[in-house]
This record gives sequence, C-alpha cells and structure tokens, in this order.
Amino acid sequence: MEFTCIKCEYSLAGLAIDGSCPECGTSIQHSIHGNRLDYADPAFIARLARGATLLKFSINCVVALIIVALAGLILSMILTLVFDRDLVELSWGVLGVAAVVLGLLSVITWLMGSLHLLTPDPNGSETLRVAIARARARAYGKFACVSILVLVGAQFVFESFGGDASIFSAVVFLPALAFFVHFQGLCTFTSWLARRIPDKILLKNIQRARIMAVAVALWSLAPVLTVLADSLAIGPIGRPRFTSFGGALIGIAWSIATLFFIFSPLFWLGYTHTTMSRLSRALRRAKDQSSISTITEPSSTDPDRNE
Repeated sequence: MEFTCIKCEYSLAGLAIDGSCPECGTSIQHSIHGNRLDYADPAFIARLARGATLLKFSINCVVALIIVALAGLILSMILTLVFDRDLVELSWGVLGVAAVVLGLLSVITWLMGSLHLLTPDPNGSETLRVAIARARARAYGKFACVSILVLVGAQFVFESFGGDASIFSAVVFLPALAFFVHFQGLCTFTSWLARRIPDKILLKNIQRARIMAVAVALWSLAPVLTVLADSLAIGPIGRPRFTSFGGALIGIAWSIATLFFIFSPLFWLGYTHTTMSRLSRALRRAKDQSSISTITEPSSTDPDRNE
C-alpha cells in the first residue's frame, strides 16, 4: 500500500520521515503515527497544557469567590450580633475588595487560558468542523470576557458617582450568551484533543460539562424567567389566574427550578475543573512523550536508514 499524507493524501514514498509533506506541509511523522497527540509538535502541546492549567486556575478563582461570599455572609451575621455596625461595614469592604480581585482574576485567566488552549494545530490536521468551532470559541470568548470587564468597570463608575447602574445588570445576559457559545466551541475542540490522546474518561467529563453549560445559560436568564412566570401566574389586573391548588403547583415547580438554578453552576464548575485538570495532566504526558519521540527519531542523514 502506498504511503500517503494523512491530510491531503499526497504520496510520501521516498521522502525523509523527519520532513514534511511537500503539498500541504503536514509533518510526515504525523502521517506515520496517525492523529495521536503525543507525536505532535512539543511546543504546540506545551501551549495547550498552559491553556488548560490557566482555565483550571480560573475555576479555582471562581470557587474562592464563592467561598469569600459565603464567609462574608456568615461573618456579617456574627458581627451584627456581637459587634457594632462600623466593624460590619469594614469587614464587608475588605471582603468586597477580595471578591472583585478574584472575579477579575478569574475572567482574565480564563481569557488567557482559552486563547492558549484554542491554538490551531501547526500540522493542520483539524477537520473543518473543529476549525470552525475553535475560531468561534476564540471570537466569542474574547467578546464575553471583555464585555464582562467593561460592564463591571462601567457599573463601578456609575455607582461611584451615584448613578443608576441597573441597566448594566439588565444586559448581563449578552456576555453570558456569548460565553455559552464560546464554551460549546471549547468543548468541541477539547473533545477532538481527547480523541487524539485518546482518553474516554476525559471525553465523558467534557460531555457533562457541555450539558451543564446549558443549565448555566438558563441560570443567567433567571431574571427574565421570573418575570415570565409572574406574568403567567398573575392576570393583567393583578388577580391570580390559577386556583389555590394550581398556585401551589406553580410554587413547587418554581422552588425546584430555583434549586436547579442554584446548583447547576456548581456542577458546571466541578465538571469543568475536573476536565481541565485531567486534560492538563494528559497534555503534559503527551508533551514528554513527544519530546522523547523527537529526540529518538532517526534523522534523514542516518546511513542505515538511507540504504
């Protein structure tokens, strides 16, 4: 069987195995070993690993932010009962600064990590679907992260001058929607990487994170859904549209939905953190293996190979 390029099917017969396809530039080693990631460019794999590590760090910042918020709530309750009001306000101020720093750090590191992880393969082995998903994820990720930073900054400025900053809260669903599209593209790209490792457990984790991202997107629309539910339950003149039994059922349904909205981001954080941790470890192993393969591969000047 004739040996051909894995990408363009150009005949590679007689060419040095450490060279590239003269037609499309794909590494011949890539064609020899298939699409396995541990035979890709070590610099490319190292960049992917840095991206996964930064994304994991971003998730850690979000978890720390949640812990700070809960600690602040508990601390304020204790201080209100024991100490004076000034100490409560001081503690809230310190925790508020910590929350802002953690929030900004999580957004910035997520943007940097996603741009590192969504690096095109220098061998050009991406399928059209993967290439489109990667490009879309990069574009929407930039828009989402920059929009969040702009909204937070603008809201802070407006509130500092005593202005009404409610409009910024009303449009927060726009970067949330962009982030959802970004994350779906990121999952498509990381799934492609997981198949090149290959790692079935990683694929399952990515799929779970993708599903929970849908729940988080719905969670970001909670204010809109609340208004919709109220408009369905209450008539135009303020009278309930349902009987007491029907109202009770709506209350139960809304309570379940509230719990769903509360816990869905936590599950998403857990699955995403697990995914990035496993992906980072797998990429580091692939980088080490790729470096070993590059060193031990015979060169084109080896007389034994050219005989």
